[in-house]
Amino acid sequence: MAAAPRCSVEPLRSMLKSDPRPQSRAAAALALAVAGDRGAVPALIDVLKEQDARLQPFAARALGLLKEPRAVEALISDLESTAWNTPDVSWALGEIGDARAVPPLVEALKRGRWQYVEHNAEYRATIKALGKLKDPRATEVLIAALAPPEWYYVSVEGLEDLCFYRAADAAWALGQIRDPRAVDPLIRLMERRKGFHYRGSTAAAVSLAAGARALGKTKDPRVAPLLLQTLEEFGTPGELCLGATWALADMNDAHVLASLTQVLESGKWYGPYYAAHALGATKDPQAVGPLIAALRKTKGWYPQRVRAKAAAALGHIGDPRAIDPLIGALRDSDRHVREKALASLKHITGKDLGPKADAWQAWRAGSS
Repeated sequence: MAAAPRCSVEPLRSMLKSDPRPQSRAAAALALAVAGDRGAVPALIDVLKEQDARLQPFAARALGLLKEPRAVEALISDLESTAWNTPDVSWALGEIGDARAVPPLVEALKRGRWQYVEHNAEYRATIKALGKLKDPRATEVLIAALAPPEWYYVSVEGLEDLCFYRAADAAWALGQIRDPRAVDPLIRLMERRKGFHYRGSTAAAVSLAAGARALGKTKDPRVAPLLLQTLEEFGTPGELCLGATWALADMNDAHVLASLTQVLESGKWYGPYYAAHALGATKDPQAVGPLIAALRKTKGWYPQRVRAKAAAALGHIGDPRAIDPLIGALRDSDRHVREKALASLKHITGKDLGPKADAWQAWRAGSS
């Protein structure tokens, strides 16, 4: 963050220190951070130490925006307080990225009071901060956060969703750390997808998708078969399928590519659709042949969607071998296929010859 001219920050510094209105001091704290004024850091730390609930979130947010290591000790002190810490304190520690924050953040997750619903925002912010720090010392407490707390089993509307979103954050954080100890717990999270509480819940699907993405980052050999199975299960939520798709793309080895090709050609339900998505995300030239073949798919579950996704995937890869098949796809009976084929042609060739296949064929003939 570039330092601002001194003349523009002196009034803000004065306001931060002595204005009698809390809302003005809070606004000054954020304005100084946006201006990149590191000279205001001592005053911001002093505001943090006041433990005024009207000001503390703004001072913490400002210090996080400045990514100021000098603020770490004061932020940790607030984090350890049972009265004053807020999501902004954890967020700021994550933004600063100082390893000194790891043990206090871990201890914060272990506190019993975090399990209560009213502390959900602090709990999730602390999990995300540990993910940003990418320190293996946080692995065990994040694994524990994958499991439902005791109140989850109380039948109160809305509590399940809180649990699922917490689990999604914990899975994301474990994916950032990439500790092998997290693989088995993440696999167990994925195995819960058939449970009663996971059916028909968007929040549950989000947590499972985060688990799938985290597993993909581990590149453990047990992961690919589980993710491929998920793609072909009837009724798998779209969020989970997309999570599994991106996880498989992250893995991107020869075995995964061959398995995705097999699902594309003969998979069940929406498996071929998401396999085409994953193959495009890998940007691997070896996927071009199977995706070109998928442009002609007429059988299976919603084959027109598979053709559209294959057309889009070929554009992501950007291989010139796809030009002629994509020109052919401009004559497809489905509008979405034609639209995706046209977008991919524009991307690969850098030209816009309109939606008519004849114009593209004439250009192709003239350029060969």
